[in-house]
Formats: sequence, structure tokens, C-alpha cells
Amino acid sequence: MKKAGKTIAISLFLITIILLPLVAAANVDNSTWYGAIIEFLGFGETWQQVFVSIFIALIIGAATYDILGLTAFRSNIVKILIGIGLAGIVSIVGGTRAIAGFAFTAAGAVSAVGIATVIIIAVVAFLLIHFGISFLAVRMIKARGEVEAEEAAAKARIGASVLRGARTGTE
Repeated sequence: MKKAGKTIAISLFLITIILLPLVAAANVDNSTWYGAIIEFLGFGETWQQVFVSIFIALIIGAATYDILGLTAFRSNIVKILIGIGLAGIVSIVGGTRAIAGFAFTAAGAVSAVGIATVIIIAVVAFLLIHFGISFLAVRMIKARGEVEAEEAAAKARIGASVLRGARTGTE
């Protein structure tokens, strides 16, 4: 039973994902029986709003069912009816659309913060790489110059000792 429920839920989710872009901008016809129900439940004016509101109502119903599972309720049907009732009440008073609006606003804010963070990290990385490479290049040039100076000094000492030896040998 549980596997069949998961299969149905996943199938409905995938079908909705496929169909949602096709009907997202279409308005709900309120003159039909299903349009009147959608209007009564406060699910929205477009099909996109309706689908999002239905999913939020399902989440509210499932969460209520799980929470009631922690209480003394023994009957599953009672928990299911309470979950459906609470989801219906929340949708009728406009809670599902408010939750959807909050979720979309939060998602937009998180996206904006993420994009700003990526831009800041890219600028800092560029500055560190640019000035870090410049700093390292100057340091390497100085180090190379110091090594060459030490080599030249060693050669000069050898030359000086050869000249000293040549002077003392001729005297």
C-alpha cells in the first residue's frame, strides 16, 4: 500500500511538472464546476497558482497527519480527515497563497544572497590572485637577484683567492 501511494504521488508530481509550463499562464474558468471549487478554496486565478496551492495544501495535510500520529489518535481515518480539514481551512482563508508568496519571496532572497556571495567571492579571488601573483613575482625576482648576487660574490671570492695565490706564488 505504501509503495503504491509513493508511486502515485511521484507520478502525479511528474505529470504536474510536465503540464505546469503548458498551462501556467492560463486563467481558471470560474463558470465551470471545478472553477467554482477552486475559487471557493482560494487556490488562485491561474493554473500555476492552483497547482502550487494544491501542493501546499497536501503538505499541510501530510504534516498534520504526521503530527497527529504522535498523539493518542489510533484511527488512521480520523487523522486523515483532520489533516484534510485543516488543509482545507488553511486554503479557504488564504493561507496556502500566503505561504506560497512567502516561499517565493524567501527563495528569491536566498537566490539574490547567493548571487551576491558568488560575485563578492569572484572579486576577492581576482584581487588576491592579481596582487598575490604580483607580490610573489616581486619576491621571486628579489630572491633570484639575491641568489645571483651570492653566486657572484662566491665567484668573486674564488677569483680573489686565485689572485692572492697567484700574487703570493710570484713573490
